[in-house]
Amino acid sequence: MTIEPAVLKTLSDILLNGVDIHRCAAATALGRLGVPDAVEPLIDALRDEDEDVRTDAATALAGLRDGRAAVSLLENLIEDPCGDVKTAALETLSRMRSPDLIPWLRRIVRGRDEEIAWDDDALDAGGWDDWVDLQVKAIEALGELAIEDAVGDIVAAMGDEMGQDLTDVGLRALVRLGDSGIDAAIEMLDTPDARLRRRVVVCFAGVDSPAAEAAVVGALSDSSIDVRIEAVQALASRDPSRPALLALFDDPSPAMRAAVVRHCGPAASDRLLTALADESQEVRRAVLDLIAREPSLLPAETVVPLATAMLGGEAPKSAATAAAAIAALGGEAAAETLSAQALDPSRPAMVRLAALAGLIQLGDKTVFDVLAASASDGDRQVRLQALAGLAGLAAAPAPWPNDAADTLLGVLATEIVDEAPSAEMSSVEPSDADAQEPVPASEAPVDPGAEAEIAAPPPVSTLEAILGADSLELKVLKDGGEKVELSPKDLEFLGLTERKLKKRKLSPISTVAAPVDSRRFAAQVLGDVGRVEVAAALFSKIGDDDSELAINALVSLVRLAEVLGTLPDSVTTGLVAILETRDANRRLLALRALAHAGGDCAVEALIAALSDGDSFLRLEAVRALARAGRVDRERMGDMLADGDASVRLAAAEALADSEGMAGSDGLADKGDPSTVDRLTDFSFAFEGYHHRETARLLRRVDPAAASRRYLKVLGEEDRRREWQVAIAALGELNEPEATATS
Repeated sequence: MTIEPAVLKTLSDILLNGVDIHRCAAATALGRLGVPDAVEPLIDALRDEDEDVRTDAATALAGLRDGRAAVSLLENLIEDPCGDVKTAALETLSRMRSPDLIPWLRRIVRGRDEEIAWDDDALDAGGWDDWVDLQVKAIEALGELAIEDAVGDIVAAMGDEMGQDLTDVGLRALVRLGDSGIDAAIEMLDTPDARLRRRVVVCFAGVDSPAAEAAVVGALSDSSIDVRIEAVQALASRDPSRPALLALFDDPSPAMRAAVVRHCGPAASDRLLTALADESQEVRRAVLDLIAREPSLLPAETVVPLATAMLGGEAPKSAATAAAAIAALGGEAAAETLSAQALDPSRPAMVRLAALAGLIQLGDKTVFDVLAASASDGDRQVRLQALAGLAGLAAAPAPWPNDAADTLLGVLATEIVDEAPSAEMSSVEPSDADAQEPVPASEAPVDPGAEAEIAAPPPVSTLEAILGADSLELKVLKDGGEKVELSPKDLEFLGLTERKLKKRKLSPISTVAAPVDSRRFAAQVLGDVGRVEVAAALFSKIGDDDSELAINALVSLVRLAEVLGTLPDSVTTGLVAILETRDANRRLLALRALAHAGGDCAVEALIAALSDGDSFLRLEAVRALARAGRVDRERMGDMLADGDASVRLAAAEALADSEGMAGSDGLADKGDPSTVDRLTDFSFAFEGYHHRETARLLRRVDPAAASRRYLKVLGEEDRRREWQVAIAALGELNEPEATATS
């Protein structure tokens, strides 16, 4: 993209002569341009009287990486007392890889150097010491620049007991500083601090160094199990078959043996069979978990008997893992074995759920019978897992109708008779305090011993309410002080403080009756069964008195409409009718379904929704019409003044997307002037709230025409309040394509 000379000149003039807020915006915009001619104005701005301008100028120069700025940036780092300016200068010099920066980085790491200007007034006033932040930045920069001579400085800073915790940033830098840095980090493995040793091992995991690798091998015998496990993971990521790791299959610690199985098992399948007979449940579970992911590691005939024994055992986690392994291995008896567990109500829910998941994975012909039987199970988790499995069978490429779909539709059509009140209630349970209504004071029994307290008059002033009627301070003030009356707002506040809030308990277990619960979930999963017949069945429930059932049915209708690209005419007509109701949730979902269904009736409903009082519906309508290519430019132009920010931005995007995309570079050859005008005017509206997004949209329409519009504004003195928007927009518009954000 070619930068117009007028853009560069205007921004440079503003950076030199504008007010502070405009100078900041101009510095940022010039940095976005990415052109060499922007360097000199930004260097001049490094000496600006305003620290924010200096900061923005230093930051802008980072993207340009021009050596001409190095001297001035170093002056900012050393002589400027503002911490933000120093940080920006340091980061920019680091990106420029300036050699003059290195000695100063080392001095900053060592301490609060006296030859560097610091904001002592702010520090004395209890503010933050900018050196603390700069020390971290300096260590990062030394690592980035690979300055091996700085190893001692970094190690000393990390070991400063009175300083900040620099462990992570220091280790990351040290491992980038060659052999000296690696050796310094290795020495830290001798510290008694297990947490530090573990962090060193973690840091060595990605380092290509024989010395670091040898140190991690040594950490396999560390006294801390956490350090040893991290060492296993680090070494296995490179070579899981190394002898030092395989020896740990016989480690005394079950946690270590399990870790070796997880990380080295695929490279040592001959050791897995022995591990499968390990005395530790954790180790056996690790083997089965590996088999579930890679069933070819061991012969099925050797694993299945052991897995079957664990499946029927008393350890739920191990049994669940065994179910997954049996399903992965398959075999003639797998379905029967898993079915027995899934249908046994005496087994833990974790095991039954894993068995159901395994059956679904097997896809055996007996799966439907087990899922259908489990769909009415007394355990909610089992019941819902079965319904989800039935949805998968119903949606699979198979003859239609099928038994799974019929079962789900039957559950959906279940009529609930004499439903218990709790079935429609939420799982919020009243506490004992809610069991009785509060008794009015006039009817409450009076304790004679409490007469004085009951008869106590209300406070007559704010001070009395705070201190109490018997306060000595209040008595002194009453004798000669000024009386302060309570205002109506004070009395209202005191009334709120005396109100006793009722306690409510949330139960983790649903109190909804099983048939109601199943019907709701069926409505939810049927959205995955892309059939017109399913759409009709779901539509029959969108007006149900059970609001959750109706919402789930509508959500599924939205998914079906998106997959099918259409809905039956009767369904479409009914969805339009819902838009006339007052239920906000149902109206929004109905409109979403119509948006995907298409057709003239749906488009008419979307156009009508542009004037709806609900901003969510207006937003949905704008986006849907844009997707359908049914954008009325005049109408969308009017929507730019909508009261909701999301609607306004969606309308702007619709206008930009409706512009012809003719050029090979993805930009329009010639933008519609009315669209450019609308969008540029929109960027100034609402105090420039959308100016950045709008400028990015204008890049796709006609950036040159938009730039001319913004330059025109910058030439009008009576629009100075809008200059900041115009300056920022020019930066966004003219940013090189390679770095522009979408």
